[in-house]
Amino acid sequence: MHSLNDASDASAFGDAILRKLDDNAPLLRQRAPLQTATPEFAWEKWFAISNAKVFRSVLPAALGGCSANQSSLMRSVERIGYLSVDAGLNFSVATQLASSLIPIHTWGTPQAKARYLDGLASGELIGAHAISEETAGSDVFAMQTTAVDDGDDVVINGEKTFVTNGPLADLIVVYAKRPSASRLSSLSAFVVETGTPGVQRGSALAKVGLHGSLNGTLTLRDCRVPKANLIGGDGGGFHILDKVMKKEILLCFVISIGESLRRLEETIEFAKTRRQFGARIASNQAIAHKIADMRIGYETARALLYQAAAKLDSKQDATIEVAAAKIVASDYAIDNAIAALHVRGGAGYLQDAGAGEAIADTLAGPIYSGTNEIQRNRIAVALGL
Repeated sequence: MHSLNDASDASAFGDAILRKLDDNAPLLRQRAPLQTATPEFAWEKWFAISNAKVFRSVLPAALGGCSANQSSLMRSVERIGYLSVDAGLNFSVATQLASSLIPIHTWGTPQAKARYLDGLASGELIGAHAISEETAGSDVFAMQTTAVDDGDDVVINGEKTFVTNGPLADLIVVYAKRPSASRLSSLSAFVVETGTPGVQRGSALAKVGLHGSLNGTLTLRDCRVPKANLIGGDGGGFHILDKVMKKEILLCFVISIGESLRRLEETIEFAKTRRQFGARIASNQAIAHKIADMRIGYETARALLYQAAAKLDSKQDATIEVAAAKIVASDYAIDNAIAALHVRGGAGYLQDAGAGEAIADTLAGPIYSGTNEIQRNRIAVALGL
């Protein structure tokens, strides 16, 4: 049980993170040139975020953190979304937390924790997880990657795709099939160092948006991994994945909410200063209502996200709440980005405005971390339908 002092310490730690992020606002708000060729990773911004101890906050005080719960962590990453104009980088931050740092901290062996946690928390190590395959996206049990015992090791073979942070990753949590009589216990998760013989990271995939987040393929050929790198126990992969994806959804979309608030504030400022027909366009009811709808969507999505986080923090089942929050927040992000462009008119359609780039970034929301169609299925099952 956490004491009041623990809660106070965690709150002070979180406040310090926000101050450090605010101090780096000028850097985080620098817009990178439009990337038309090979995407580049914003290392300086990455280390500004990691040096603010966003990653380390999830670890206990003995490791320099504050054991931040889901709600506290979301407040930190929401501020990143508000300050950072690089939506791809923001997405990579959420991936670092959800894909590797949190699962290794929560379910890793003592050896894995000692080897990886400090580097992940400092940002010196880049983490990822490899789940999707060419023929296994939403249907994770269709994956073909296998992990076979061989003495004190397991030998992994398979091909993964859509690995966020993959082209840069130092370690990847790989989900693989294991011999099992039960479907639910047929998956296991292993920490795989990308320098391991038999591991090949693919180059960055050319995406429509989120260019600052590098996403690639992963090939594993007779990749030998020590059994100490198994996390969550043998057959625990699906359990871990279910827990991880809930956290990933909330982190990704509270970042998106921060981005949406920034666009909303910029849109309000534009509407107050842009004049047509001798008056501010904000005085036009059609424009004012469009902006009002942007605020309504923001309040609704944000409330759902933190409601879901509160249930996770209290150890309650949050399946419905997380799925609903994901659907509402991802759809709202698209609506918000489109409205921001439309209020600016022709100026918003210019590349330099960044509004078109924001639309491209938000289009991925209904797809990643479990499609919105899958989320509706999860709600239906939870309702007994």
